Amino acid sequence: MMFQILINGKAYDMEYAENKTSADIIQMLPLKLSMQAYSDIEYYAELPERPFFDEKATVMQAKEKALMYCREYNALVVVCRNYHDIFREVPVGRIIGDPSWENKLNSRIAAEIKVVSK
Repeated sequence: MMFQILINGKAYDMEYAENKTSADIIQMLPLKLSMQAYSDIEYYAELPERPFFDEKATVMQAKEKALMYCREYNALVVVCRNYHDIFREVPVGRIIGDPSWENKLNSRIAAEIKVVSK
């Protein structure tokens, strides 16, 4: 199975993270989200449902190009630069390619995540 994220209309393939939270989020696809910028480090949007929170898969290091789940806000997060997070989040996937976030953060992005066949 192949996944893709469209960010402001531009498509990027995604690697899938193997955990129970990701599996639940995959069941919600396709998702169309209006994601809000937070500082200069990430975009986030609330999910329509709460996925299972896989405690064993949590991390506190956010890595650039990661797609993460934040339980505290029931949010899907696109990470724009590496940072140490204050929350334990679950990796959902990783964007393949270079979205070139640097110095281009707007207040919002339109994101669509879907399963694609290749």
